[in-house]
Amino acid sequence: MKKLLIDSQNHLRILQFTDLHLCHRDTEDITFTLISDLVKETTPNLVVLTGDLAMSKDSPSMYEALSIHMNSLHIPWTFVFGNHDTEHGVSHQQLVNALEMSEYCLFEQGESFVDGCGNHLIEVHNDAQPVAQVILLDSHVDDFYLINEERKWGYGTILPSQVKWVESIIKDESGQFKQVPSIVFFHIPSPEFDAGKHTHFIDGVKRESNCYPPKEHGLFSLLAKSKTCKGIFVGHDHYNDYSMIKEGMLLAYGRVSGQYDYGMSPFPKGARVIDLFGQEVKSHIILWNPR
Repeated sequence: MKKLLIDSQNHLRILQFTDLHLCHRDTEDITFTLISDLVKETTPNLVVLTGDLAMSKDSPSMYEALSIHMNSLHIPWTFVFGNHDTEHGVSHQQLVNALEMSEYCLFEQGESFVDGCGNHLIEVHNDAQPVAQVILLDSHVDDFYLINEERKWGYGTILPSQVKWVESIIKDESGQFKQVPSIVFFHIPSPEFDAGKHTHFIDGVKRESNCYPPKEHGLFSLLAKSKTCKGIFVGHDHYNDYSMIKEGMLLAYGRVSGQYDYGMSPFPKGARVIDLFGQEVKSHIILWNPR
């Protein structure tokens, strides 16, 4: 577990970037400039990158370049893996090894008994008082699922060992849910992010089908039951950046931040600002206006 100390009595600001898809093209400097500009504009306490940071056989060198850039901003930051980061035979360990770790990077590989790489907790403190828990999870890569006794392909998901781990950190020793608010980040949305035509969006747009796994292993139900999870934030679907309320929690996509487009173009790039005021969370999309 890492700790993040903030000065404000009750205000935590997180800036979420997602789907950078760095892959040794001539647009990578544009992505780095976007990150720098939006960090300067929003002055967050923490930057979170929600997966698909790179997509190349050279992803380790892309991770190294990204790490150097992030550390140059002198803002605490962390990330979760996406489903493209380990393509071309690249391993999670190679990517972790490529990071230039510093006092600003709060990423941890996580416990060995929990499925995935990068399940970690950041406990936010004001002086000696914990004010929030930021939970980061690996949503894995594509997989096959047994659906109605048939083996079917689907996107990666949160696994039972991860749900058990989350339960252990949001409950106290007596088994009661802690009253410290929590915010959760992972890459691939869960089925609860599906939005029907009558869903009320707080902000953002839905411009592509939701790409989520066919099964959800109880994370959403656990967090809803806790009454202390204030928001779940994901990436993955580049042309969705909406937010909505379900079971008292804010469910929100980040705004695609990288220059890689697989469909609709041009689609302005940006980030999501997340503000936690005590027990209340507010969030909005910010677009990048290149100078």
